Amino acid sequence: MRPLAIALLFASCSFGQPQPQVPQSKEGNKAGEKTRTETPEVPARHEQTTRTPDKETPAETGQKVDNDRRIANYTEVLAIVGVLQFFALIIQAYFLYKAFSESQGASVLAEKALLLTERADLLMEGVDISTEPYFGGASIIVLVFKNYGRTRANRVNTNFSLVVPDSTETASPSHSVATVVGAGDTLRLPFHPIGEFFTNETLIEIIAGRVEMTFSGAITYVDVFDKAHTTRCSGVFRSSDRSFLVTENQGD
Repeated sequence: MRPLAIALLFASCSFGQPQPQVPQSKEGNKAGEKTRTETPEVPARHEQTTRTPDKETPAETGQKVDNDRRIANYTEVLAIVGVLQFFALIIQAYFLYKAFSESQGASVLAEKALLLTERADLLMEGVDISTEPYFGGASIIVLVFKNYGRTRANRVNTNFSLVVPDSTETASPSHSVATVVGAGDTLRLPFHPIGEFFTNETLIEIIAGRVEMTFSGAITYVDVFDKAHTTRCSGVFRSSDRSFLVTENQGD
């Protein structure tokens, strides 16, 4: 009896104590973790609900129409304003162009006025006869030019001759000049003595007025603005007073 009681007591003590845990290997732990990791989670399903849009009321529809009308009116106003601005720019450009053209025209006129008022102006002042009032073979005819301009005349050249109609006899100046004539100064262009060119018979006819003796030619020069000019002159001998009448004295 006593041995049975001891056995029961030992069994009850063993049953009350915690069971020892069996150690697992690292491979086993990894396999378990991998199994837990690879197991996909099933997402929760949500019920999809569809909502029927609310039907617009007449008031909302009218408000929308009013808004569309306002937008259309505003767009129309913007278009009109844009067209007006475009025409305003065209008008402004026209007046600017007109003002520019007028200023250009004014500058051109001012330049022309400057050239006309400040340029050199060579004209014939008269014709002198060295033996006046006598006229004969020893007489020397001198063409006299004057610069009536405000500035000098540069590179002055002359080309004149004395002629008698229906005759080969012609008189030329004693020299052709290429010089400068200052403002207000004169230039004298003498011929050789008249007897060196015309015979006594021709001179008698000239003095008697039965043959007309004339001179003609041109004088050219350049002003200080580097503009070229030409003055054409001509005249006829008057036997009545033994002097020359200038018939042409025209500059450009």
